[in-house]
Amino acid sequence: MHFSITFLLSVLPCIFAQYGNPPSSPTKSSGAAPSSTGTATPGVHTVEAGNGNLAYSPSSITAAVGETIEFHFFPPLHSVAQGDFATPCTPPANGTGFFSGDITTSSGENTNVFTIKINDTNPIWFYCVIPTHCQAGMSGVINPPADGSMTLAQYQLAAGKVASSVAPANVQGGVLGPVKAATTSSSTPSPSSKSAGVPTGGGVQWVMFALTGTVAIAVGGLLL
Repeated sequence: MHFSITFLLSVLPCIFAQYGNPPSSPTKSSGAAPSSTGTATPGVHTVEAGNGNLAYSPSSITAAVGETIEFHFFPPLHSVAQGDFATPCTPPANGTGFFSGDITTSSGENTNVFTIKINDTNPIWFYCVIPTHCQAGMSGVINPPADGSMTLAQYQLAAGKVASSVAPANVQGGVLGPVKAATTSSSTPSPSSKSAGVPTGGGVQWVMFALTGTVAIAVGGLLL
């Protein structure tokens, strides 16, 4: 059945409103495309230990209460221990603080990380207990004093003069386990990512063509 151009123009808005846009300009919903790229989880800070040098990267971290720090270890042997600004390369005298233990890695990044939780915003100094590492500059600070009264540069300068490092007696103050900072999104879009109101499996097909001076519209294979 054929319609005049005037009639078709009058009903097109109703048809578009019912069936949605034609394939030439599909409706896209944000976040529908899957991604395999890892993204950092909010509130988790990643620190690399010894990735090609005797240093932590980053060596200075600002973290809020409730956030966590993940220490990632690289070859051949490193650790992380909480220290004391007044006595570099030495754990707190009262036996508190964290210590990962010595983490040996033969190749690439170790599959386990050492995770600590931030309970306050007081400065936390840390260092590697492996001999000569702290003295060579492998140390860092979480939440350094804003007034500059104690700096990492001062700590490292003093550490360079220390004869030897002291390791805590026990592994404590954190959790050694699989990495949690990097997550991979699913390769399958969730149901919520589908555009509402647009049927799947082909949807509505629009075909406009000229035929003896009139316009016909085929919707889903049905010629009107």
